[in-house]
Amino acid sequence: MRSSFLLAVLVLGLGTGCSKVISLTVTNNLPSRANVTIDGPQRSSGDLGYVCAGGGRVTYDLVIPRRELPAVLDIKAGPYKFQYTVSDETSSPLWLELNRDGIDGPRAAQYPTYP
Repeated sequence: MRSSFLLAVLVLGLGTGCSKVISLTVTNNLPSRANVTIDGPQRSSGDLGYVCAGGGRVTYDLVIPRRELPAVLDIKAGPYKFQYTVSDETSSPLWLELNRDGIDGPRAAQYPTYP
């Protein structure tokens, strides 16, 4: 019984150590809905779907095998396309905001800091 428990803990520990998990929250401040897709070596599906206009949000967990790091992600978010690199040092969670004048993020702080 005790050895089964230790084996289960060991397997769970190894499973989480093999991947980098980044929680990404996308906020759409545009006047129309935005389709968001992420293409890269992540294990999870890269299609986040549509994010509602006017402050709609979706949170997505990127699960990237550590052997694939650093990983370059191709991100399409509404009218914007860009690349973002995830490394071992990338923090989680990350936030990304779609605005009329461009993209804010991905960034580690939920709200930007102003001097």
